[in-house]
Amino acid sequence: MNRLIILHFPAYSGGKFIANCLSLSKYTQPMTLQGLDHLSNVPDDYEYRLNLILQTLPPSDKMDKWLHYEFGEGDFYRSGRTSVSFYNKLDHFLTVHSSSELEKWLQLHTDVVIITLTNVVKFQKLAHTLKDLNNQRPIGGDIETQEHYESLKGDMWPNWKQFERVGYNTTKLKAFDSEIIEEIQTFYPITHKNHYCFDIDDTIFYNSVFLDAMHELYKNLGYDDFNERLVDTYWAKYISLHIGETNGKTF
Repeated sequence: MNRLIILHFPAYSGGKFIANCLSLSKYTQPMTLQGLDHLSNVPDDYEYRLNLILQTLPPSDKMDKWLHYEFGEGDFYRSGRTSVSFYNKLDHFLTVHSSSELEKWLQLHTDVVIITLTNVVKFQKLAHTLKDLNNQRPIGGDIETQEHYESLKGDMWPNWKQFERVGYNTTKLKAFDSEIIEEIQTFYPITHKNHYCFDIDDTIFYNSVFLDAMHELYKNLGYDDFNERLVDTYWAKYISLHIGETNGKTF
């Protein structure tokens, strides 16, 4: 497929987790150089993929060292965050935390799919508490927050839920005048057509709901190899690190 899949999300809200779930598909390249040659030649080695992804999870007593375990663009692309070079014919991942940063990458690459994470506040606060003990990277300062949106919002703009639901993509707002759309676009420039949203707080804490949502995302991306066992294995270990063993129920 060889597309650039951009995960667009506020920090600590699960973007790399979603990328890792998608990395269990033979159509994707996990964001690591480890096993690159093997997966380039044998992309459907699913057990190898799962074991690779599980390595991104720290021990429960090292949650504040999460960055030492997770995959990252700097190590993978070598050029840091200035360009993306594809290593093989598989889809590659990139993560961004703002619509302005997203716009920059859309100028550099044409075959792009955007996945915006929405409804993230509950999980984001939980993950931030566990992973940033000294609050070195505060949350809530992104432009894609309700507080920031309300500070910009004109009288005729959509409400926050309407806007968040479409991933801040003005082309998906159908009941608003063109003048209003243009006004919003000065702050939120996303107009990309190949764009999907993934609700975090209403899915990530609930096993069957999450698996159904991830299966739907696979289908949207054209991946026909969703494997519930693989995704469930990774989800269970990941969510247990955040809320303990609660059988897929919220904390």
